Amino acid sequence: MEEGEASEAMMKKKTSPDQPLPKLTSREEGANTTSKTVITTITTVQTAEPCSLNFTDPEGNIEILQQLDSGAECNYLVTVYLGYGIEVQVLNVSSLEGEQVSVEDTGGREPFILANESVLLRGLVLRSWSNQISIRFRSDQQHNFGFLLLHYQGEPVPKTRVCCLFKLCPTT
Repeated sequence: MEEGEASEAMMKKKTSPDQPLPKLTSREEGANTTSKTVITTITTVQTAEPCSLNFTDPEGNIEILQQLDSGAECNYLVTVYLGYGIEVQVLNVSSLEGEQVSVEDTGGREPFILANESVLLRGLVLRSWSNQISIRFRSDQQHNFGFLLLHYQGEPVPKTRVCCLFKLCPTT
């Protein structure tokens, strides 16, 4: 292996796909030739759902504007501190006809449905046993302009709720 080939092999090992290769110089019959190679990598990520959001703040609002194509599904995942439950209050709701909405406690062994579109009325308060809930929305109609506004906050789970969650409730 000649000197030029060895340095070229060493440089190839030190570059990454995002960085251009360094200038290489070869000497043939007294002439200098310089070449430069640029490698570009494009990665496209496609999701199965048009909207999917994660909320990790201890408190916040979730506004669902239901202007989706027919059959579109959105998932909103709320996760608060471990050892906390989540209180969700329906602040406003409009035109859920033909829409499917469910609020589930997903932090336990199996998901537990807290509410669906038939009971989501303004002022309703839901409480989860765990620190994670999922809000799923599916539109079966095109161009329905309803909305849902929720307020959530993490709250410490009382010990009695934790006991009952693990089936350790005292019998009376």
